[in-house]
Amino acid sequence: MKQRKEIISATRAILHECVQLAPQWDREINNVTITINSRLTACAGRANILKGEIQISLPYFADDGNFNTALREVVTHELAHLLSPPTLKGRKRDVHGRAWRAMHRLLGGNGDRCHTLELAAGYHRNTRGRTARVAVSCGCGCGQPMKLGPT
Repeated sequence: MKQRKEIISATRAILHECVQLAPQWDREINNVTITINSRLTACAGRANILKGEIQISLPYFADDGNFNTALREVVTHELAHLLSPPTLKGRKRDVHGRAWRAMHRLLGGNGDRCHTLELAAGYHRNTRGRTARVAVSCGCGCGQPMKLGPT
């Protein structure tokens, strides 16, 4: 299981590589704030354009497999949102339009908008969209699962 510091360190290394791929965006990329969100279970990452922030999901990237295979894709995906504002498609915002896809590819991403990642062991997706709860076994030895976190 990966810890927050490992995820932040790897994310910063990916951002550094993005500066090498797109030096014209170095100031913007270097000013990006990285946060790890333990409540983010509906998606693997989130970009906040107003704050210049990328949130990375701990429930997805605590898993070594996801960390090794998908972190780069998610970081470049969210960074592309920060660097290419959404366009309008008719009356609707097109956040994954041509400009975003081009930016994602420029940063080394594949231009895809979806993933098929599973949450790390011990986490589950809260269908009410609130917070991930960690499942642990009861300490008395009965083996019954206990849910930790808000009810």
